[in-house]
Amino acid sequence: MKLLLLLPAFVIAASQAVPGPNANVSRPDVVVARGNGENNTFFPTVERLRDGDLLVVYYESPEHMHHLGRIALVRSRDDGQTWSAPVVVVDRPGINHRDPSIIETSHGTLIVCYYLFFDMRSLGVFVIRSEDKGATWSAPIPVGTSIDVTADSPHTPLEGAATSSKIVELDDGDLLIAAYGHRVGEAESRSVVVRSHDDGRTWPAGTEIDIAHDKDVDFVEPALVSLGRDRVTAVMRTERARNRAYAADSTDGGKTWGKAAETDMLAQASDLLRVDVPGRFDAAVVHTWGDVSGKYGEGRPTVMQLQTAPGGPVLGPPRVIYHGRCTWGDESYPSTVMLSRGRLFTVFYDACAKYIGGRYTNLADLLEKTDR
Repeated sequence: MKLLLLLPAFVIAASQAVPGPNANVSRPDVVVARGNGENNTFFPTVERLRDGDLLVVYYESPEHMHHLGRIALVRSRDDGQTWSAPVVVVDRPGINHRDPSIIETSHGTLIVCYYLFFDMRSLGVFVIRSEDKGATWSAPIPVGTSIDVTADSPHTPLEGAATSSKIVELDDGDLLIAAYGHRVGEAESRSVVVRSHDDGRTWPAGTEIDIAHDKDVDFVEPALVSLGRDRVTAVMRTERARNRAYAADSTDGGKTWGKAAETDMLAQASDLLRVDVPGRFDAAVVHTWGDVSGKYGEGRPTVMQLQTAPGGPVLGPPRVIYHGRCTWGDESYPSTVMLSRGRLFTVFYDACAKYIGGRYTNLADLLEKTDR
């Protein structure tokens, strides 16, 4: 196993000021983690802990897809201004560990979710848990859709299971993982949720429920947001559907789902954050995504918008928060958290620049009806 090249204890610091809407979007406010001579950085997810720390997990790999891919973690104790050296949390030599995400549950448990890729196929979705703030981690726990590497047989009919977004905790404490794959004998991909009733210790295959399936559409990379009172919304990237994002709603905590509806967004790797907006009684959602519409330039710029619900009425115009202009579009996959005093912090990757970047945004700026 290769040794991880450690960064200095603190990397590039950001200015304390929050950039306005006209900030230079080709450079991040802060560099969260850098690649080194052999490895690059991809697919970050950020979580703000109850003690105020920020944790970011990301895929560290020589390439976008590589059998030496593993998952690293960095920490900030000052709202993202400075970041610790990375620590590898998952690495099984020869197997590709991809698309990690991290949450802290209401019990204080940290859960990292990811999927494994080996010999040109997915081995399924797994999680690891930490009950000591990330000092130690459990052995990998298979999610209902995962394949036993030794037995080489699926627990459920979903093949090629993968994930790319955060676990969501519901009001009753249940956890939902959004995943995607295809059934035996089918070519199209569907999106599903798998549930845990015990703080992520088990993810029974029998809890797997379809979010969306259509023989003419590939539903991939689903992201979830809990809006309270058992309402959950999913946004999915699609293939063979003009690449439009689709949204679906559940009103019973993800047990059943309404028909997925096409949106006007060409969004990849959506991230959904529920926020409270002063003067509004209903929940609002900060939707951040990698945009492939071409409206904001070539590649995959990171775009953010405040919405009443994904795919529903908007509360402000879309705003580009990062566009590195990576020549082959290998950037974005954002993740956003709320800091104090109405500030948002978003992470994203740029494979050309070989870093995980961070951007600060004022929630109030997203409410503006016109650009400055």
